[in-house]
Amino acid sequence: MSVTLFGHWTLPVLVVAIALGVSLAYERGVRLLPAPSPAHTSPADTSAGRPSGRQRWSFRAGIAFGVLLLVSPASYWSDIVLALRMSQGVVLAYVVAPLLAVGSPGPVLAAALRGPAARGAWAAAPVGPGTSPRSAGEAPVALPVREPGARHLVRELRWLLDRPSTVTASFLVVFLVCYLPAVMDLSIRVSLVHQAQIVGLVVIGTWLWVWLVGPRRPGRHPLEPVWMAGMILALDWAVAVLMGFAPHAWYPAHAAAPSHPLPVIVDQGLAAAILWAVPLFPLGLVVFRSLSVWLAEEDDDDARLAALLVETRARMAETDRPD
Repeated sequence: MSVTLFGHWTLPVLVVAIALGVSLAYERGVRLLPAPSPAHTSPADTSAGRPSGRQRWSFRAGIAFGVLLLVSPASYWSDIVLALRMSQGVVLAYVVAPLLAVGSPGPVLAAALRGPAARGAWAAAPVGPGTSPRSAGEAPVALPVREPGARHLVRELRWLLDRPSTVTASFLVVFLVCYLPAVMDLSIRVSLVHQAQIVGLVVIGTWLWVWLVGPRRPGRHPLEPVWMAGMILALDWAVAVLMGFAPHAWYPAHAAAPSHPLPVIVDQGLAAAILWAVPLFPLGLVVFRSLSVWLAEEDDDDARLAALLVETRARMAETDRPD
């Protein structure tokens, strides 16, 4: 449901409510997490506690920019002009989502859900990456007893969700489904479907960008973001080419929109150009950054040794983890 405020400014109630709830939970999680200690200085250390000031403001900027994009007249005109609808989706997936991902939302929101116990949990966390309670001289923490089959299923599911191929494929599927003609036409007629599209793009996009710009997980190759970005760009460009050179309109609802300011084919060509060009900038920066890190590590013996130690500790932690 959307509420018209004045002129062409609207209030997508579902999206704004979710954005407000996530913002409040994020601020609560930030307060619960302790400030990083001097010992947590490694970029690969994902247990560094509270995000920095820049990270927090990046998350806030993502929320504010996304909400402004959806309540402004641009959202109203996106039901008429296909190029604006494409711009909206691309900005959410390739601008808003990276801003949110830089804010390290996963640990912060998890801390908010755990409540005050999060402070003690982080205080009792291992002192460095790849360490386990047993290696730190503490007794193993007893895990809840589960049925062997259920425990195995949960472990397999966590392993599947922690794969870069799963993240990339999920993003591509959600992005393509959002722009299927049937789904697009339905989203123009039903505001709730449009808002579900928005939430899906932002959630799956943030998950993707946490992998692309977040701390590198132990044992992961520095060039993983390169092939992830390459697959996304390849699909975006393929869709853009097909859309740009199509002899007919892909989306009947936009083609039949009243007071259309552009010829339908011209509008569709502009949408294709936006899909082709805009993702290139953020994903190109990811590729440049990953190649730079990889080349620096190849030339730095100390960095290779540190990466090997982190990978070894991670494997030891997996071995020491109680079943």
